[in-house]
Amino acid sequence: ITRAPLMWMLVVGALAVLLVFAVVVLERKLVRDLHVNERHAELIDRILPNYVSRTLLTRLASVVAEFTPSCAIMFMDVVGFTAFSSNAQATDVLTMLRRLFLILDEHCDAYEVQKIKTIGDCYMAAS
Repeated sequence: ITRAPLMWMLVVGALAVLLVFAVVVLERKLVRDLHVNERHAELIDRILPNYVSRTLLTRLASVVAEFTPSCAIMFMDVVGFTAFSSNAQATDVLTMLRRLFLILDEHCDAYEVQKIKTIGDCYMAAS
């Protein structure tokens, strides 16, 4: 084999490897995005009335404002958490948060309030 065809084979081989790599990266991103979108759809279904969530999820651009006589969004933050956590053992901090969040979860379930998420000592819920 002469040098020119060998160089072309190397270039084509390198491009093929790059193309395969790009496809793998893109596929992983699409799977990750699909998972995030599914989680968002589940959350929207839990919080909003069914007819509103279906409209929102199927026709995003044409969503019309809806009137709701009452709704609530709660952000709960533990007062003094930073001072407490800096002076306590990590296991004590986690135990306290677990107990507190379990109590909040029980109250949310009892009153049909949907927990959105917890971040550190912050608890977010909506109804």
